[in-house]
Amino acid sequence: MKKRNIRIGLLLSMMILFLLYYLYPCINLKFVNISNYVNQTNIEEFKYIYFLYGNVCNLCNSGVFLYKQENASDVLFIVPEELQSIDIDNLRRTFHLKGKIFNGNERTKELIKKIIKCERIADIKINLKVVKENRRIKNYVQF
Repeated sequence: MKKRNIRIGLLLSMMILFLLYYLYPCINLKFVNISNYVNQTNIEEFKYIYFLYGNVCNLCNSGVFLYKQENASDVLFIVPEELQSIDIDNLRRTFHLKGKIFNGNERTKELIKKIIKCERIADIKINLKVVKENRRIKNYVQF
């Protein structure tokens, strides 16, 4: 009887350790302060943050999604640091974006890596819509 209780205890402890390992990135993500990763002083005025690190084209899903955001002014778009100002202007004109567009940095990539670690995605080249509330990530959607 004692061996059986020990086996059940070991099985339960292994299941708890597995769940903690599997859920830790998502639990950790809920306590992330976005202003530590996005270096904008006025981050409070934006409700949505779009990370445009994947492919964006006119006719694909990401392009259609961006066309729907053309009148939104409370949106911050963050693009990779490799993009130059002319590329940002082309992006703004193509999709008629009224929100602010800024280049990301290494800290921004760290935030995206935390999100993809929670979602178990292998590549950093994704587009994300992040809904923030009180400098914390409330929800996020890949598009």
